[in-house]
Amino acid sequence: IGNTVFVVKQVEPGTVESHIFTSESPQVIAKRYAALVNILKSQGMKRGYTYSDQPGFKKVAEMTGLPVKVTQTTQPMGGTIKPVYKFELEF
Repeated sequence: IGNTVFVVKQVEPGTVESHIFTSESPQVIAKRYAALVNILKSQGMKRGYTYSDQPGFKKVAEMTGLPVKVTQTTQPMGGTIKPVYKFELEF
């Protein structure tokens, strides 16, 4: 979508995990995520999540205007377990 690439994996029926690669501004990223949610909803998905070790991503989640649930957890990244923010959304 635009100059943003999303990697989306269906992890169970109706649930996707997504990751993003982009060079766009946080404001544009928020719009891209909102567009992705609409696409996923149209394909019958009910829930999505992603995670990031970047605290600034919390601001992007807020800018989407969507009811994103943010929690802290750990996730293997680059061969080590890191603290991350997990972003979950019911569509």
